[in-house]
Amino acid sequence: MALSITVLVLLALTGIIGGLQGIRRTMPTLVGTLLAAIVFDLWHVQLGEWFSATFQATQTEWPLFLLITLGFLTITGVIGYGGSNLLRPRRTRVQSVSLFSRLFGVVLGVVNGGLLLGYLLRYAEQIWGASATQLIADAAPADFLVRGLPWFVLGLVASTILFILVQLIRNGLEHQAARKTSVAEAPSLSEADRRLSEKIERTIGKR
Repeated sequence: MALSITVLVLLALTGIIGGLQGIRRTMPTLVGTLLAAIVFDLWHVQLGEWFSATFQATQTEWPLFLLITLGFLTITGVIGYGGSNLLRPRRTRVQSVSLFSRLFGVVLGVVNGGLLLGYLLRYAEQIWGASATQLIADAAPADFLVRGLPWFVLGLVASTILFILVQLIRNGLEHQAARKTSVAEAPSLSEADRRLSEKIERTIGKR
């Protein structure tokens, strides 16, 4: 029960953060989470062996899990939440976030939280084995995240592709509309010539 409540609270928290940041600032956090997952997928075994050999401890489960969690959150935080602030153009920092951006940010925030928790729970299974597997199986939200982790990753890739396509189409339509507006507002050649001739005549008349 406690694990289920913790998972739901953390998902709600990441969703709220995503809504406050908006879609553009939430996307880098997903990149940070995926990079952290890649790093620890490749290195968590070596990290465990190094930890056991260095500290010569018989009970390394909790220290190792806390070390992995700290490293995972550090990479996600620095690359994701830090990078989202550094990579933004300065002019966008004063602009308000649209409702669509906030709603999509909530969705991406929940997905990011699901990825983060899913990977950490999977590492817990690898560290503690059957006891962690049983604990996760008894908590429906946690079990859903672990079993649905591949679908979370697939959904992330699909949503990213969809977002990019929508943005490309939107930018293309806005550029085309702006071009038509500028052409419509621009004076025609004959009108420009007429205005120029009137200015010349007024200048000559004053002389």
